[in-house]
Amino acid sequence: MLRKTTWALCNFCCYLPKDNFQHVKPALPVLLQLIHSKDEEILNNACWALSCLVVVMRISML
Repeated sequence: MLRKTTWALCNFCCYLPKDNFQHVKPALPVLLQLIHSKDEEILNNACWALSCLVVVMRISML
């Protein structure tokens, strides 16, 4: 269940319009917890989601 949830969160973060960082900002604490997972699939999706959020944050600062 956590794998599917992390996958969905990753997709939400990566395909969100690039000017909507405030909509996904609440996901940051959750993602920061998920990057400590021992499950590779969860870790992979959490890292991808964080990577996408960094891009969104940079664009929103422009």
